Amino acid sequence: MIESSPVKVFLDSSVIIAATLSSTGGSFRLCRECRDHHLIAYINQYVQDEVREAFARKYVSTIDKINLLLEWSKINIIPNPKPDFVRKIGNLINLEDAPILAGALGSEVDFLVTLDRKDFMTPKLKKFSLPTIITTPQDFFQQHWNGK
Repeated sequence: MIESSPVKVFLDSSVIIAATLSSTGGSFRLCRECRDHHLIAYINQYVQDEVREAFARKYVSTIDKINLLLEWSKINIIPNPKPDFVRKIGNLINLEDAPILAGALGSEVDFLVTLDRKDFMTPKLKKFSLPTIITTPQDFFQQHWNGK
């Protein structure tokens, strides 16, 4: 019997923040599925920095939980995409989120998982045939996950 390889996902900072703050919900479930080797998750340095900045501003007392979550869930931290690629992606999405979308596209993942519907699920992005599906944690598990 041939086993299929694990699904690869790129996690937006919103997912990491939600999973760090709550052990219930789809964001934390993504991390648990990674820990159990059912998914392979990636973030880039930009996402990690964005998460740290958010915790430094809003959740200072729980900032240590970020590293614990990343280690526990075996999330891979990859280098940021090249600036020229980020600039190209900036034509599709706002410049603040371009490094995240560029990171997902450059890492050739199956899914970019985000809680940011406003910026990542726009008509402009939907009209392009991106090789990566952009989804929320809830939609990922309801529509794309085969229930491993």
